[in-house]
Amino acid sequence: MLVIFHGEHHTQSRAALTQAIAAAQQHGRQVAHLEVKNLEPSGLAVSLQTQSLFAEPRTIVLEELHSLPKSKRKDELIALIAQFAEQAETEIILWEKKQLTATELKKFPHAKVQAFIPTRSMFAWLNALSGQQTEATKAKMVTLFQKAVESDGEQFCFAMLIRQVRLLMEAKEGNNPTQFKMAAQAQLFSWTQLFSLHKKLLEIDLLQKTSGTPFTISSQVELLMVTL
Repeated sequence: MLVIFHGEHHTQSRAALTQAIAAAQQHGRQVAHLEVKNLEPSGLAVSLQTQSLFAEPRTIVLEELHSLPKSKRKDELIALIAQFAEQAETEIILWEKKQLTATELKKFPHAKVQAFIPTRSMFAWLNALSGQQTEATKAKMVTLFQKAVESDGEQFCFAMLIRQVRLLMEAKEGNNPTQFKMAAQAQLFSWTQLFSLHKKLLEIDLLQKTSGTPFTISSQVELLMVTL
């Protein structure tokens, strides 16, 4: 049996993975995590074929397999998982930080797939970010942010904001010329604004992790947006 959790809403997908592992343990399954970075096909085959000492059913967890660089090793790992997914006694769980394409999912026709995708509110807010604002557009951006928090949660919104700023910096450098929409949005910011925004986000992250502020992430992000 194969279960796939994928998509960019990592808060929800992580929660689903944790619940799946807990459920497996409650049903007496032996859970094993395999590190895919250095995993060879032969090692995966051994792990999938190995039985536990007391013949307990096993659950094998692999994370970010599809994020590996394109290679023969990656293709062979995926092929092995597709092959062993048909075996009822071994449960395989794939957790992917990105959303898999239809072509990638087609290799696992019988898998139980759950996608965790940010809402439209999230993308509406991120796409509205700009370094060229009026008071009216600032108010609109705060409203969009509040809607995104309601639908996706402030922690995930904050993580996606950090990601968006990094993507904007990459687009402004011209590292990914195919991302026309991101490149156009990047032109709405100066380098000074992007560097300042990135620095302030890291400061907010540090304050939250060290309990160095009484303010919520939402309140700090709102203040940051109106002072761009």
